Amino acid sequence: MAKINVEAPILSPEGELQRYKNTPNGVVLTSRDMFDDDDSFAKWGRPMTLRKALIEAATSKLDSDRGMTGESMLELHSLALKVRENVFVELSAKDITTLKTRLASLWPISVTAQAFELIEPSAAAPHHAVDAE
Repeated sequence: MAKINVEAPILSPEGELQRYKNTPNGVVLTSRDMFDDDDSFAKWGRPMTLRKALIEAATSKLDSDRGMTGESMLELHSLALKVRENVFVELSAKDITTLKTRLASLWPISVTAQAFELIEPSAAAPHHAVDAE
């Protein structure tokens, strides 16, 4: 079982805190560089966290969910509730695999990569220096 801090922030590719808004068409992400001043950015939506990414991944209807059993839906719902109700969440290997698969199907690369690193820091890909020629 892995214990994960789901309040960890998700940053933009520029390293800025991302914010989100729920809209009728889904979740919209933004970062500070889309605003003229910090005050406008601070008023736009809520800070993006690992919790938000995981809950959306567990509760969103994905194309791959066609034919999903009611039991599988209840398992995802239960997983979303566990993430919503705790700051530190203990996840089994099966839960982690399920969430990673769903994260990759739902979120952009910048969110998915950070979420993977926060869920399994030891499994994160090492950063390699590139030789300039």
